Amino acid sequence: MMWRASLATVMTVATVLLTSCAQTPPRTWELPVGAKALRVNGYDMAYVERGAGQAIVLVHGSPLDYRYFAGIMEPLSAGTG
Repeated sequence: MMWRASLATVMTVATVLLTSCAQTPPRTWELPVGAKALRVNGYDMAYVERGAGQAIVLVHGSPLDYRYFAGIMEPLSAGTG
């Protein structure tokens, strides 16, 4: 019986979290120069494009942003010539 109460609690928390994600307000800040945004699941996902050819996706964690990859973006976008 205890596991049913726990399952109900988990389902309630999951529903609240998923519902709040769907209601993310629009972005109120300006993007850095050169950055673009794409709305994904109601959230503006910012990204930066460099170079040409096959895409490489660099994913940072919190509390970082794209500047974490500043030292490798240019060498990667230069290609192999």
